Amino acid sequence: MTFAGVNGTAERAFSTDTNNFGPRLGFAYRLPATRDTVIRGGYGIFFGPTVSNTIGDVASLGFSTSASYVVSQAEFQSALRLSDGFQAFTRPPLTAGFGAVAPGQRPNTAVAFFNPAQVAPISYQYNLTVQRDVARDILIEAGYIGNVSHRLTANDLSLNQVQATLIGPGDAQSRRPFPQFSNVTWINPRSATRPITACMSKPKSGSAEAPLSSPLHLLEIPRRRRIRE
Repeated sequence: MTFAGVNGTAERAFSTDTNNFGPRLGFAYRLPATRDTVIRGGYGIFFGPTVSNTIGDVASLGFSTSASYVVSQAEFQSALRLSDGFQAFTRPPLTAGFGAVAPGQRPNTAVAFFNPAQVAPISYQYNLTVQRDVARDILIEAGYIGNVSHRLTANDLSLNQVQATLIGPGDAQSRRPFPQFSNVTWINPRSATRPITACMSKPKSGSAEAPLSSPLHLLEIPRRRRIRE
């Protein structure tokens, strides 16, 4: 496990994506032979945000400190006196084994992380339309609209579930991919250029890449009529 800004790790959650070039162009052309037919078209490349949810304080493990003070009989005992101040608390060092427990022990830490190789979603949008006047104040139009998006954001993904082939009686924690943690969550996963081993150790069972795409193809043929006063 690595931490932002520690031991040479970058301070930002994601590497800088420097090739997000999004040109847009369009045209309209009236056929000279008929004068009542127009062809219109357009094309554009668009990019979305790297994360879709409100991040808040997720992935803050190791950078925040909390302590609980509990007594066995709250009616007769006090956990602390303000005049004595709070008990000293030493934050554990941010090492690769932060929060992990030895095999067989009950885990007490859940990990959430960003994939530093994650890039912005991309959308290719294009359209082509033919318009023709067929009668006085009546126009017929036939158009095609396309939208193909890649690397779309998904909901947070838990990577610490027991595989279906390993489900059975007994202690399930030892059969999890990361038994040293109670849970491991990939925040807003999407297809990336490198596997998630860039930010934390992953078992050899495979990669947790999530290639999400969304193609859309639409044909519309409306009829329009101009209203005269």
